[in-house]
Parts: sequence; C-alpha cells; structure tokens
Amino acid sequence: MHDPATSRAVLIAVDDYVPAEAPGPTPGVAGDVEEMSALLTDPALLGLTPEHCTVLRNPPDAAAVLDTVYEAAAAATGAFILYIVGYTLAAPRHPDLYFALPGSSESRLYRALRYPDVAALVRDTGRAADRIIILDYCYDGEVPAPHSTGPAALEAVAGASVLAASAKDAKSWGPSGQRMTALTGALVRTARSGVPDSGDDLDLAALHHHLGRDLASRQLPAPRLWPGQGERRIVLLRNTRAARPAAARGDGGRADGQAGAQTGTAPGAASAERAGQGPERERAAAESDASDRTYNDNLPKVPEGQDAALTMAPAALADWTAQLRTSGWPQVADEVLAGVAARGVPPNVALLLVVLRMAGRTAEADQAEAIVLMRAPDHFAEIALSLVQSGYREECARLLAQAARRPVDQIRRLARALTARGGKPQAALLFAEATGHAPDAAALEPLLELLPDLGAAHEVGPILAEATTHWQEGRVLTLAEQLEAGGVERCSYALYARAAQLAAGNWPPDRFAALLRRMSAHGAQDEIDTLLGAAEKAVGPFPSLTAYLATDLASADLSALAYRLLSHAVPAYSDVELVALSSYLEAGRQRDLAVHAYATAALSRPPSATVGYIDVLRRHREAAHADKLVLGVLNGRPGHIVGLLQALRSAERVEDAERVVRLATQAPVGVAAAVARELWESGAEQDAARVLDVLAGRPLVELASALVALAVSGSTAALLDAQLRARSPQEYIDAVSVLRTARRDEEADLLFAALGRGAPQQVCAAVLALTQAGRHQDAASLLDSFAAQAPPIEAVEAMALLAESRQGAQAAGELLISALATRPDPSMILGTLRRVRASDQTDRYLEHLGASMPPADLVVLASNLATRGCDAEADLILTRAARRDDFTQLRAAFHEAGRHAQAYHLTERHGEY
Repeated sequence: MHDPATSRAVLIAVDDYVPAEAPGPTPGVAGDVEEMSALLTDPALLGLTPEHCTVLRNPPDAAAVLDTVYEAAAAATGAFILYIVGYTLAAPRHPDLYFALPGSSESRLYRALRYPDVAALVRDTGRAADRIIILDYCYDGEVPAPHSTGPAALEAVAGASVLAASAKDAKSWGPSGQRMTALTGALVRTARSGVPDSGDDLDLAALHHHLGRDLASRQLPAPRLWPGQGERRIVLLRNTRAARPAAARGDGGRADGQAGAQTGTAPGAASAERAGQGPERERAAAESDASDRTYNDNLPKVPEGQDAALTMAPAALADWTAQLRTSGWPQVADEVLAGVAARGVPPNVALLLVVLRMAGRTAEADQAEAIVLMRAPDHFAEIALSLVQSGYREECARLLAQAARRPVDQIRRLARALTARGGKPQAALLFAEATGHAPDAAALEPLLELLPDLGAAHEVGPILAEATTHWQEGRVLTLAEQLEAGGVERCSYALYARAAQLAAGNWPPDRFAALLRRMSAHGAQDEIDTLLGAAEKAVGPFPSLTAYLATDLASADLSALAYRLLSHAVPAYSDVELVALSSYLEAGRQRDLAVHAYATAALSRPPSATVGYIDVLRRHREAAHADKLVLGVLNGRPGHIVGLLQALRSAERVEDAERVVRLATQAPVGVAAAVARELWESGAEQDAARVLDVLAGRPLVELASALVALAVSGSTAALLDAQLRARSPQEYIDAVSVLRTARRDEEADLLFAALGRGAPQQVCAAVLALTQAGRHQDAASLLDSFAAQAPPIEAVEAMALLAESRQGAQAAGELLISALATRPDPSMILGTLRRVRASDQTDRYLEHLGASMPPADLVVLASNLATRGCDAEADLILTRAARRDDFTQLRAAFHEAGRHAQAYHLTERHGEY
C-alpha cells in the first residue's frame, strides 16, 4: 500500500450535461463521486486526507480540469488516481474520446474534455510510483466506428494502469433505481465487502476480475483493464476480507522465500497456496465436468504444491511467474502457466493471455494459447467469448486463427460450442480461417457442414463478412471464391460485396457480369448495388472499360444494370470521351446503350449538345437511334424540349423541330403530358396543343397518368378538358373502376375530377349511371365537384336535365343545394334559374329547403347566401325554417356556427308565429 500522505486523487463527475433524448440530469453520477470520495478517504481502505482527494463536479471548462490534474499529479510520489464519470460525445470524424462538459456538444468539441490531453498529463507529470485511471462513461449517441472495435486502445495510457467501462446507452450505464452507475457501483460494492483469499491488499487485476463477474451477473457491460505499467502488481485499496496473519497460520511469520526454500516449492508459491482454498478444492473447481474429462486427462497440470496458482488473479500470476524466471525457476514458471492455461477458470485464462501479450511476453502467451486449444470445446468457447466481452477482439481473432489449424472434426466441435453460446461471429471467423488451410475442394467439404449452424444461406454471408472485417480484401475475395466453388454461392455474395473494389478493379468484365447475373438470380440486390457501385468507381473514368462492362452486362441479360452504369459514368465525360464510348458500344453491337449514353449526356448539357448528338447519329445513318435519343432525353427531362425546339428553329431546321414534336406525342402518356405542360408554361401553346390533341385519343386509363403530369402545375391542370368532353360517361366510370382496382387512386381521383369539369350532359348521364349502380357516394361527389366549378348556365342546364326523370329529380335538388351552399356566386345560379323557370317556383323550392333540410346543412346554405349578397333568398329560407318543430335545435346550430345575427333573425320570425 502507498503512503496516503504522498498519494493524490482527482475525481471528475459531470451530471450537468443532458443528452438530447434524456429527460433530465444523469442519474447516478452525483452518487458516484460521493461514494468514490468516501472510499478513497476511508482509513480502512486507502486513507487519503480530504485535501488530497479533489472533487470536480461539473467543471466549467477543460482548463479547470487540466490545471487540477496537473497540480495533483505533480504533488504525488506514491499513487496518483484519476477518476472520470460522465458522457462521451459521439464524434465520428474525431477518433479520440471527448468527455462531455456543460455546454459541449458534438458540434462544440472545443468545450469538451479531450481525453488524450488529460492522459498526457497523467503520463508525463510528477514522480508518482503508480498512476491509475478509472473511466466510467456512456456514449451520447451511436458509438463511432473507431470506438466499437477497440475502445481499450483509445483509453490506454503508457505508464498508467487504466480500468474502464463504457456503455452504449443510459439504461446499461445507470440501471434504473440505482444510486450509482454500473461500474462505480460494482467497484464500491467490491471495495466495501472485500475479496476473499486475495491477501491484505486489492490490486487492479483482482478488482477487474471480480468487477467483471459482478457486472456479468447483472448483464451489464464488462470492464476493461489496460496494465500499462508492465508486470508489476498495482495495489489500489486494502482488502477488508484479508486472510489471517502469518503467525496465526503457524508459519512463524517467515517470508515467502524462506518458507518455499524449506518446503521445496518455488519462491512465492507458498503464499499463493495460502491465499487459495487448498489443493483439492482448487483442483475440483478448475476441473471440467465429467463430459470433458477425456480432454482434461491429457492436459498439463500445475506442479505439485502450486495449486493456488489456479485462483490467482491473472496480473498477479503473470507477476509471480516473472519472479520465478528471474529467481532461477523458469521450468516451474512454464509448468505453472501451462497448468493454468489447461485448467484455469476460462475468464481468468482469457485475461492471462492478454496480460502476457501486453507485457511483451509473446512466447509465453503463445505457449498458453497452444494449450488453450487442447481444452474441451466448451472451455475454449468460454475463453474466446470472454476475450470478446472484455473488448480484446484482436486476441480472440489470434486464438481462433490458431484453432483453425486443428483437424476438421475438432474445428467443427469448437465452432458448434461457440454457436451454442451465442458466438456466431466467432464461429464464422473460425470457419473462415479454417478454409485458408483447406488445400482443395475435398478438404473444404467437411467444413461446409458448419454453415447451417450459422443460419440460413442468405444470413451466413453477412455474418462471415462481419466476422472478417479485419481481413484484407484479397483474403475475403479468396474466401468468397472458395465458397462459390464449394457449391454454397449464396453464402459468398456478401463476401464478394466486402471485396467489391478489388473484384471490380481486377476481374475481366465478363466474369464480373457473370457474378452479378448469378446474384440477380438469387435476389441479392443489396450485394449487386455494392458491387456495381464499386464498378462505377473502378471503370467509370475509362470509356473503353465502361463500354466493355456495359456490353457484358447487357449480354448477361442485365440491361438495367448496364443503363445504370452508363447513367453514373457518362455525365463526367467530355464530348471526345462520349464519342469514344459510343464507338466501343457500337463495336459490341450495343447501339441502344450508345443511344442511352448520348441521352444521359444530353440531360446535363445545353440543348445545342443534343442537336449535335442527333447529327452524329444521323451521319452514321442511325436516324432511328437519333429518334430514340430524343425520346430518351424527353423521358429524363421533359423541359428539355423547350430549348431543343428553340435551338432547331433558330437554326432554321423547321422539319427537325416538327419531328421532335411528333416524337413527343409518341412518348409514354405521362412523359408526353409533362412535355405539353412545359411547352404551355413556356408560352409555346400551339406546340402544347398539338401534343395534347394526339394524347386525347388514348384510352382514359392511359390518360389518367397524363392528368397527373398536368396537375403538377395549377395553370395546366385542365388543358385536356376540352378534348375529354367528347368521351362517354360510361367510359369514365369504367376507367375509374379499373384504376381503383389497380390501386392507382391519385389517377382515379384526377380522372373523376376531370369528369366533374365536363359538359352538363356528360355529368348528368354519369350521375344517373352511378346512382343506378348503387354508387351513391361517387354520384354525390361528382355532383359536388360539378356544382362548385361549372358555369352558372351549365349548372342550371344540368339541373333541368336531371329533373326530367324521376330518378334524377333528387340529384337535381342536391346539385342546386351544393351550388348555392359552396359557390362564391350563388346569385348567378339563382338569376339563371329564375330566367329558365318561373320565379315563384324557385321561391317555393327555397321555402321547401327551409322546411326540410337538416340543421347543419341549412346553416351552411343560409350563411353562404347571406354572405354572398342573396339576403332575400336567405330571409325566405329562414322565415320558413322558423316554423319547424326542431326550431330550438336549429337556432343552436346557427349559434354554434357563429352565425348569431341569423339566429336572432330566426328567433324574430319564430315570434311572429
């Protein structure tokens, strides 16, 4: 233990930073810093004086933190402890850790605490014997990619020991109902209760081991330990559950070396054994169950009398074996490491591999790793997954790479043990590594039996691709080729996508196209998109390569991909490159692709360029393809026709201009209508009318898409109305039914609206037909549409037509009511109506409405009449309505609608009766 008088601690806590999605200050942080301060100043644990344990809660800026850390680190000669708890900011473009301070954010990193800055102070300042950093943090937002694969590398500080835990969300960082965050809570619990059989002091390795077990049992993120001070044992606190003093044990208080010398054991082994629970119990605890005894019987054992090594903390064990070597006991050290690797608890063995590797003891780590490979599959799987859970994926990958050299039957058992424990990515990596040692397809076949354990064929590929993210593209591509050759090509597609850039830049075009063809047959669209995107980057700048690949894609029945490739590559080409591309395509008999290339180029260039491309095609006697070029341009950019016609007519190429207009009428209906819209809005009404006249002869179901294109602009929405008035009502009704069945509702609505703007005879016939078919709602909707926009004379004409039949009399009344209640010119309707029929008949009908209409509808009608200057008619309706039995309800309806004057008028009329 360090002298408290020469030790210093700085505790930094930020709970004033509130993440965007958090309801308030971070729970648990305040409790963290209070408990940590109490822990470090407790005489039974460390005993710092309060002035030597500085607490910074919500520091105003990074400078305040750095000043405090510098002063404390400079004063410490014993231990220097830095504790930070709070949020870190998710900054994908900045790989360093940034701890949030009040007022900081992802866009204001300059107001945050940059971890490398404070780490440099810990590393370089003062003469502290031990430097310890404890980090307890949670990401605000998604974990940046550099952090997700190796957080320990970001946290590590040379010359300091770092104990850290990070959470991806607040729920796993600060469990609901807890006073402290997960790591700090576990640390306080362990320090207060102590660790049995760990001696008088608690070192970081022992704490890390017990914290990992505590958090794992609660399904919370496991901590990481970076032993940056070599193999030394770094003591943090006193152990409140230390073993009995040496005198009580009966060893006379002898030093470990003396006791070992008299008993014949290696130096330090006696104390290790006394710290354990006895040889028999340790052997029983470390042995596997009966099902694994076949493996264990052939594995190394720790030397006689050294069984306590099985329960030593990994860092302490590494320290002790190093002492054995320097003391002249290298063989014992090798035997101890071999026995622990063979029979130790899997999480401890996993950490032992990491500690040895980080200490530069590579040969010993490799020796222990080789023995781990001999353990039972279940134990091997636990060790591998412990490495992953602790953040040491690189060490796990190294272990799996060695396991892949084992015989195939052992590899299968190891992979299935990993899969059974939720380690599918690790099982996939083991499989991938093993394929590299398969000399031929026959040797690969037994390994392929593992793939169904990883999932369905379309799931295995992404799992393998994710598991091999640390591989270079060449290895990934080789693995994909092996899988395809082994008959599991569906599993290879995600790997091909991972190596897309390499395949696109090095494969012959026909081979690349053939791969995309196979992917297309299996519906692997995401992988196709990735590979084609890589091809666009690899061959796009070169017209010849682009042409070759486009030609091979078209030959493989992947014309859509060929067009897409050209659409992305061509806009960047110069005219010279475009001509070269076209020549290559025509040499491959892909004239349609050449036309598409010209059309794509024309979309991003002035109309004069299009004229030039037309001339090029005609000079090559490709007049038909010149026409296709025009259609392609119009399809991609309908407004281009305006400038194209201007360019042609300015050059006095009247015949060519007329041909362009004729071609526009041959385009798909929606495109032709969009062309007409652009012409109309540019002032070329005559050209627009010619296009529309040709369109008007198309079936109504096709014309519906034209109405959609015209409706984009309010000024052109009704351009086809004149031509549509010649269509029969039944044709409208049938077309609307077809469109609704096909769920083309927008087109059906626009077609129905066009009918509502039709001639009175059309509308009346349609209303009667719909009513007879039982489609009353459609009939009412059509009447409302016609009533709202028809000229007054046509509205009255439609009423007269409907009134001629008994079936249409009700519809005539509904039409009149709708017109009077919704139009801004009800006086025009009434004036026209009085001219075509007796005025007293009109008045009697208005009185009838006042007597019979539902209150809500009557309020709307009377209000519109009064607002639009038809006071006499409104008064006529209200006078009759005053005698209704539901007068009270009617008056309330007027008040609720805010028509108080009419409500009072209604009351006056009611009083007269």
